[in-house]
Amino acid sequence: MYAKELGFYGKYCKLAEDLEKEIEKQKGKKLVMNVDGAIAAVASEMGFDWRLGKGFFIIGRIPGLVAHTYEELFERPFSKRLDEEKDVEYLGKSHRLLPEEYKNRW
Repeated sequence: MYAKELGFYGKYCKLAEDLEKEIEKQKGKKLVMNVDGAIAAVASEMGFDWRLGKGFFIIGRIPGLVAHTYEELFERPFSKRLDEEKDVEYLGKSHRLLPEEYKNRW
């Protein structure tokens, strides 16, 4: 872990490494901690509330999401269009009024 070199190594990073070692001991096979485990340990060392984990975990996925979006928008022709009538069959009532309680809410 680079956490030692950067001064963020403490009880949570040690716990993460101990878990990794214990799993290897019990299973007889090394299971390398994934990036979310490492982020959780370091974020905990830094004093962040554990409930913020998902916010930290998504940071590493953003470049892939952006690349995927770019690919879908600019490099692939749309293979399916949902606005074509033949692709969609609406099964609801043909005409409905918005209930009064939902009008002028915004």
